[in-house]
Amino acid sequence: MKRPQSEMNFNKDFLTIEEAAAYCGVSVSHFTRERAEYRLGALFFMGKKLFRKSDLQAAIEKKSF
Repeated sequence: MKRPQSEMNFNKDFLTIEEAAAYCGVSVSHFTRERAEYRLGALFFMGKKLFRKSDLQAAIEKKSF
């Protein structure tokens, strides 16, 4: 079951793909489709794909006007 964005914990350094998409304000499918354009690499740890929150924030700031 998917957790609402309001219940997600963004106070950690690494986010799952669901959390990363929510942090960026997009759906998981959109995040997956567009992450290469933003050069967002993933780390794999214990079978989970994780994204650095600092990389996500940098990508958001880079694309902001």
